Amino acid sequence: MKKVLVDFIVILILILVIMFMYSHDLKNVRGGKAPTFCFSTEAIPEGGTIAYTGLGYKIIVYQSVEGWYEGVESGTIFLKYNVLKVNQWLRDPKKMLGVIEKVAIDLDGVYTLTIKSNIPYSYYDEVDVTLPGSVITLKDNKRIELNQLKVGDGVQVDFETVDFFGKRVTAVAGAISII
Repeated sequence: MKKVLVDFIVILILILVIMFMYSHDLKNVRGGKAPTFCFSTEAIPEGGTIAYTGLGYKIIVYQSVEGWYEGVESGTIFLKYNVLKVNQWLRDPKKMLGVIEKVAIDLDGVYTLTIKSNIPYSYYDEVDVTLPGSVITLKDNKRIELNQLKVGDGVQVDFETVDFFGKRVTAVAGAISII
């Protein structure tokens, strides 16, 4: 009977210590600080989201690609990264973040870019984007010419229209920013 009581007290103390560690880490993360009793187990490449794992618990700090604070989710160690918590524009069919894979110019001077998404869970994997002459093209918030776009540039694209042809996605850009 005495051993059972000692075991119960030890388990109770352990649970209280874990609860303290969890609440302390959650308070730190919500305050914009790093957790004390967790270690970073996963960095999701869509823009700064980090999963921290502690003793029996996990805290996921969601951040958008631009870096502003999105939110915190916490739970057991089995908590999974929630795609629905990702920045809203990543799920918007009229927007895309990616890298220019190919630049083509037709005889009329119309640019077509093949952009491959470098963000997991984005709406599209790859899109052929036509850039009409009226498209707004920015770099460092300054307007640039279309001929300054090159393969390997990271871009954010706002689409005017999107069309699906089988597995091929084509779009007309309304604005494109080099990031």
